[in-house]
Amino acid sequence: MVLQPSVSDVSNPNAVDAMFDEILPGCLYILVNNAGIGGPTQSVEDVTNEKWRACISVCIDSQFY
Repeated sequence: MVLQPSVSDVSNPNAVDAMFDEILPGCLYILVNNAGIGGPTQSVEDVTNEKWRACISVCIDSQFY
């Protein structure tokens, strides 16, 4: 038996849904819920909303999705 890994952009709920739609008709043997990126590394006053949302989306929102 060869296990095929599935990878998804966990910051995108539609991508996560599509991954599970692909996996669940078969068998799910292992699920590793592991996602994270290094957040913005500059001074707080220099962090843009876009950089902050990207970090939060991967590091926190993905756990919910």
